[in-house]
Order: sequence, then structure tokens, then C-alpha cells
Amino acid sequence: MNAEMPVSALAEFGKLINIPTLAFDPFGYCCLLIDEITVNLEYDPSNGNLLVYAHLGLLPEPASTAFCEMLLEANFFCRDTNNATLGIDRASRAIVLYLSHPSTSLDGAALEAVISRFTNTAESWKRRIAAQPFQATPETCPPTAFADQLNATRI
Repeated sequence: MNAEMPVSALAEFGKLINIPTLAFDPFGYCCLLIDEITVNLEYDPSNGNLLVYAHLGLLPEPASTAFCEMLLEANFFCRDTNNATLGIDRASRAIVLYLSHPSTSLDGAALEAVISRFTNTAESWKRRIAAQPFQATPETCPPTAFADQLNATRI
């Protein structure tokens, strides 16, 4: 694993977007505001991947089954997420788009393509989420909807 790879890729990307001082902070984190999307970048030294994520909005209270199904269906084989994953943080009710990308294959141009594709996907999902009607209905996503899956055996 080359720990310098994401550092140099980020520096090259910074030059491409006219931010020549773009760099990770001492904790391996960088944040960019792109077209009203806050794109977070973190380097994960445990696997050498670059983590890219963005907050898209809040899960409505209560969230309809149809809304939750829309998010889950988009994740199915990354059908509508461009290889990223939609997730929900239960504590904050934040809807987050997340991508883990191997950093060994990144240079400035490749990072620009990854961030551009990710940002376009995040913008699309942010619009879709904002356009959803959030009326209270008897159908909700129960907080323990996936509790049974935690004890499942993976095959």
C-alpha cells in the first residue's frame, strides 16, 4: 500500500481545479464544497482506500416504506448510485452517499473523474430526496428493521 498515493493525487487534483494548496489535514481528511454538495474525502490506511461521502438530507419522520424502498432499490447492485452506497445514520437520521475507492489507481485526473461522478450522483439524489412528499403515514421504517439480519450467517 502506498500511503503517498492519495496525497499526490489530491495535490494533482487541486492543481486541476485551481486550488494548488489542496491537501489532507493531519488526520487524512479533506472537505470540498462543490455545487452546493459538501464532498468529504478521507484516506483509510487500513485498506488503502479513499473514502468519499456526502450528506444528502435527513430521513423524514416517519419515513414511508416507499421512501425506504426507493433508497434500498437504488443500492441493489449499485443500480442507481454509480457504484456508491446510500445509507442512513440512525442517530442523526442523515442520509449519506458513500464511496470507497482504491487509492492505488488514482492520479489527479482519475480523482477528478471519481469526484465528478460522485458529485453528480449526490446532486441527483439530493434533488430526488428533496422532491419526496413527506406526509405522515402508518407505514414507517421501524428502527429495528434490520435487527434480525445482524445474527444471520453470511454465505
